[in-house]
Amino acid sequence: EYFRGDRKFTVFITQNSAGELNDWILDYLKNQDTAINYFKETVKSVFKNAVKTGAIKKETKVFHNPAADNTSKILYGINKWANDNGVDIVLHLHFNDYPGRAYDMPGKYSGFAIYIPDDQLPNYRASSEIAKSIRQELKKNQTESNFLKEKDIIIEDQQLIAVGSNASRDGVSILLEYGYIYEPEFANKAERTRALQQLAKQTYAGVKNFFEEAR
Repeated sequence: EYFRGDRKFTVFITQNSAGELNDWILDYLKNQDTAINYFKETVKSVFKNAVKTGAIKKETKVFHNPAADNTSKILYGINKWANDNGVDIVLHLHFNDYPGRAYDMPGKYSGFAIYIPDDQLPNYRASSEIAKSIRQELKKNQTESNFLKEKDIIIEDQQLIAVGSNASRDGVSILLEYGYIYEPEFANKAERTRALQQLAKQTYAGVKNFFEEAR
């Protein structure tokens, strides 16, 4: 609502409050099925060749479970749609979890982290600068991740499709891990709405501040 209330931004939301894809992106994924498959295989092939020739060094900083085929296709579809429509910024909003924990018990880690493209990817620089601005806002009220592999808080990543793996994004792409779902402010229904509102406001402020400071 913060972005939508600002005339300087045009907002497209891929999922509704129930976590289901909105009709407009579903229609795009269906109508562009062949084109998305071609796009996906093409960027993967080009990137693989770049690694093979030494033009790009393959790196893994944080292990991620591979995306299921359907999820992978959706993410590549979003990247293609964003590229084709000249979308400046794509934000993926997530909450983390600790594997193997009992459902009614907290896990080992807490705090937020921000994933951006690896510095060898074409959309790294702008993504990095906006991520820094968002971090400055989030840390005013949120704790930063205490997971050792996220110690830099802003983590460069080469594997996440969401941030443009295989050089599949032209513009800024950022994945925000706002925290862990078992943290009190998210697990407690009485506190959750306020916490989510605060995160939304800080994210908006971080993006807006970047553009205002860049003038």
